[in-house]
Amino acid sequence: MAGYEHGGWKKKYRITKLSGNPVDPKAEYFVLRLDKDPHARKAALAYATSVRSVNEEFAADIENIIRGITDGVSDANWVYKNNFTNTERYVLGQWGDNPLVCIGINPSTAEPGRLDNTLRRVKGFANELGHDGWLMVNVTPQRATKPDDLALDNLSEVINRNRIIEYVGRIKEPVIWCAWGTLITKRPYLADCLDRIVRDLQSILNPRWITIGKRSVKEHPHHPLYLAKGSVVQDFDINEYLKKLKMTNAQV
Repeated sequence: MAGYEHGGWKKKYRITKLSGNPVDPKAEYFVLRLDKDPHARKAALAYATSVRSVNEEFAADIENIIRGITDGVSDANWVYKNNFTNTERYVLGQWGDNPLVCIGINPSTAEPGRLDNTLRRVKGFANELGHDGWLMVNVTPQRATKPDDLALDNLSEVINRNRIIEYVGRIKEPVIWCAWGTLITKRPYLADCLDRIVRDLQSILNPRWITIGKRSVKEHPHHPLYLAKGSVVQDFDINEYLKKLKMTNAQV
């Protein structure tokens, strides 16, 4: 019999703060076990609804946790960060001790357990290269199956960068696969967004930047979908690439 099925209010847990700061002795806490108690999940979703008006990011995090439990994907080390309306996706992947990070241009419709062809290729190459997980992030978080549908501005750039730093920053020696293709030229703001993502990552990490397969005439890295198995991995001078990309944009 589950604890919530009998008895009244009881004190079962001792609360401490991970920061080491003292707990207010007069504080009242209510601990919910989300994985076992369906009523706790309903309560958490109600809290997400209430808090959304002041912190949409926190609300989305709560809903993603509940979705992971109810979809049965939490045991597969899934990482999934999106916004409440699901019009943006910041991070998708399966965690490991040494996950391969892939940067694309923008997300499509893929979710945990429902990968599209591009992410099946990313997962396959991660395994082929000896990684025990993979993370897919993007230059812009806007979901769009057609690049022409991308907005003319990138209002969620800061949230996207923060999410990328949050997860990639946990990897001790990250290998970052550049895979945005020629689509980096689809909108003027994309090159600037990429530049800021790279600078943020390089400020805290020393990643190995790679491409897989033949690059374009203008050195844009190959998109994962059109790669053959066994395509050659090459180190990528991301700083030199960005320098040339900025010069090209300035001439347009």
